[in-house]
Amino acid sequence: MRLPMRSLIASLTLLVPVLPALAASLPLNEVPMYGEQAKTPENERADQQFIDEVLSKGVTRAEGARQVAQYGWQALAKNDVSTAIKRFNQAWLLDHDNASAYHGFAVVTLKRGGKAADIERYFSLAESKPGVEARTYADFGNYFLIKKNPEQALTQLTKAMELKPDAPMVRFGMSFAYMLKKDLPQACDWSRRAEQHGDALPKGYHDAVCGKG
Repeated sequence: MRLPMRSLIASLTLLVPVLPALAASLPLNEVPMYGEQAKTPENERADQQFIDEVLSKGVTRAEGARQVAQYGWQALAKNDVSTAIKRFNQAWLLDHDNASAYHGFAVVTLKRGGKAADIERYFSLAESKPGVEARTYADFGNYFLIKKNPEQALTQLTKAMELKPDAPMVRFGMSFAYMLKKDLPQACDWSRRAEQHGDALPKGYHDAVCGKG
């Protein structure tokens, strides 16, 4: 049975579908870390006003960043990439050590058809921050599956499982990676584990990798 790669990848995460690449005319609040450019005094005042508003609610900058980053993920789940990147930038503004913001930068950049070097840089920055979540490693692993780099994918997906053994769809990702390596016994074993865990495998996938299709 021939497995449709596009539908397999689409089963993985928020990483797809990828949107058409945009022109370089995005406003700075839609560029990760505001383009890492010096800001005008007006922009700096606006930033401080936002920070003060968050702090006035009785939370720390780190707590505020976590909440704002969550708003970014909620927007991304609706495929509202424009709102998502704005929230991730605000989270980064509040706390440069917020791992979720860098993870968001990576996913948005990928969805916008950005450069691989930028995507991998943001994922690596997320990994380097305290409090990195299992889903960051999972998405980094799934990114490598999209790039058809199973070795790097396995490294990241293993980290996800070590951090959160019940992480959803990671077992399917492991199976997919072994399928790309043409190691069908391992692909079948991980597919079986994914089924037992309740992961939603694409129709026909398990039978195909286990030689039943």
